[in-house]
Amino acid sequence: MIGEQPKGGIYNIDGDHPCEREHLLIDLAYDSSRFKDILSLWTSLRTENALPTKSDFSPHAFNRSALPYLILIDVEHDPLRFRYRLTGTMAESIQNANLTGHYVDDQEPIKLRDLLQTDLEELVRSKTPQHVRLTFTNIAGYPRRLQILRLPLSKNDQESPGEVDHILVVVQFESGE
Repeated sequence: MIGEQPKGGIYNIDGDHPCEREHLLIDLAYDSSRFKDILSLWTSLRTENALPTKSDFSPHAFNRSALPYLILIDVEHDPLRFRYRLTGTMAESIQNANLTGHYVDDQEPIKLRDLLQTDLEELVRSKTPQHVRLTFTNIAGYPRRLQILRLPLSKNDQESPGEVDHILVVVQFESGE
């Protein structure tokens, strides 16, 4: 097992845009063909003192069919914020919008935003991958059920090899695609 899984199980909120998150064991991500190659690459590059870098995950590093399902998030420190650097075309259908350039803390619905913010803050702190299932209704009213793999990445320099500067997200729709 790569890292300890967060505790708390399912986070469920009622309201206009219900949102539920379930933490899944990271080892279960290997059961997904979309997640397996990317997680295997991340694991092979991870060392005790350094995270894989963004450049380790060029489009040539894994199956090109995964590209539409990828999201790259930049981590800004002080204050801690998360900005969508790149969203694949299929990932855009999560919210029915291109989120590139937008911040997670500006996102709606609010309940989903709060869940994402909490998860991403935990990922930066723990420096370990996350495998979650999200079930929610997006701002346009469309139901979504997804499995998501999030991988912490560092900069390409030696000054902060263990600091999370980017998060690679891989999306797999279970329903609502």
